[in-house]
Amino acid sequence: MLTIYKDILQVAEKQGDTESALKILRSLPFPDFAFFMMTINNHSGFHDKLPQMAPIAAQKRWTGKSGLDLLQTSIDFVKAINIFHYERGLRFNECENVLDFGFGWGRIIRLLYYYFDTNNLYGVDPLQDSLDICNEYNLKANLEKSEFLLKSLPFDRKFDLMYAFSVFTHLSDKSASNAMNVLRKSISKKGYLVATIRPVEYWDFAVKAQIINEDQRDKLKKEHRDKGYAFYLHESRPEDKGGATYGDSSFSLEYIEENWTDWKLDKIDRNISDPFQLVCFFSPK
Repeated sequence: MLTIYKDILQVAEKQGDTESALKILRSLPFPDFAFFMMTINNHSGFHDKLPQMAPIAAQKRWTGKSGLDLLQTSIDFVKAINIFHYERGLRFNECENVLDFGFGWGRIIRLLYYYFDTNNLYGVDPLQDSLDICNEYNLKANLEKSEFLLKSLPFDRKFDLMYAFSVFTHLSDKSASNAMNVLRKSISKKGYLVATIRPVEYWDFAVKAQIINEDQRDKLKKEHRDKGYAFYLHESRPEDKGGATYGDSSFSLEYIEENWTDWKLDKIDRNISDPFQLVCFFSPK
C-alpha cells in the first residue's frame, strides 16, 4: 500500500467491528481497497474484522489464476458493473440485495465490501469445498450451498443485482437454461443479472492452452455455428443428476435471445484482462 494511505489504515484498524472498519476503508480508491483485501494477511490488526486471503493454491484451483493477475480481472469485472449502473442513472451501492451465483472462494464478494454492507451480500455455490474455504478464512456474507442442477435459491427475497463470473462458461446448455429460469424468479423488477459467457473464438484459445486438440476444436466450432452453443465435458459428478455437468462452453448471442426468453440482453462488455469472457447484462422481461 502507498504510504499516503497509512493514516486511513490506522484509523480503520482501531474500529471495533467490521462495518465500522469498512466505512473508513471505503475512502481508499477502489483499486487500492482491492489490493488491500488481497494483501490483508500482512495486516494482523484486521484479522478479527475482515476475511484473510485464500492461499495461492486455492485461488488457482477455483480460477486458474492468482495474485495480481486475478485481482486485475476481478477489478475490471466489478468496474464494468458499476459503469453499467452509472450509464442508467443508478447508483451501484444502492442495490439492496446482491447475489453471487457461484461464489467459489469469495474473490468478488471481498471486493464488493467497498460498496455494500456484508449483510446485503448473498451467495450460493454447489461445492461444499467453496463453503468450507469461505468459512475457514472468515468471509463475511450470507452463503449457502445450492444444487448442481439448480432448483431454487435458499433465500426468501428479491435481488437487485445478481452476478455470475465464469460460471455459465462451464455449464451445459441444459444446466445454464435451468439456472437462468431459477434466477429469474428471484430478480427484483429493477434488478440486473450480470453473467459471463464465452464466444466461439474461445475454442482457438483452448487449443493453444492445450485444453483440447485441433479436431475437437473444429467439432466444437461447428457445433457452435449449427446450434448456437458448444460444450466440452471435463467432469460429470454423480450429484449432477442430469445436466449440470462441468466443462467449457460457448454461447452465441442469437442462442441467448432465442432461449433465455424471460430476460432481455441489455449490453455486452469485454475486458482486455480476460478477453474470452463476454460480460452480458440482463434485465427481467
